[in-house]
Amino acid sequence: MLSPLAHEARVKLMQTMHDGPRSAGQLAEATGLRGGNLYYHLKELLHASYVREVAGGYDLTPLGCQMLLTVAAIASKVVEDRGEQGLLVADHARGGPFPG
Repeated sequence: MLSPLAHEARVKLMQTMHDGPRSAGQLAEATGLRGGNLYYHLKELLHASYVREVAGGYDLTPLGCQMLLTVAAIASKVVEDRGEQGLLVADHARGGPFPG
């Protein structure tokens, strides 16, 4: 169930649709994906039933919304955004959520 979300582009697409349906042009503008690359990732999300085609564009399904929230919750526990320093992944193997 999580493999369709293993690519950052697909998560960005889903985040863009979180507030409602978006056209392919709006998705391209928001994510920087173009042409075949955009449609490849949309196809993967459609196949997983996380996204559906609607009049004029694409929208999250209830399952897609649930999966997006799940991924966000997981990320909040294992990734820390340190601004210009970048993202820091938790190091649970060393006894703590985040090193130094």
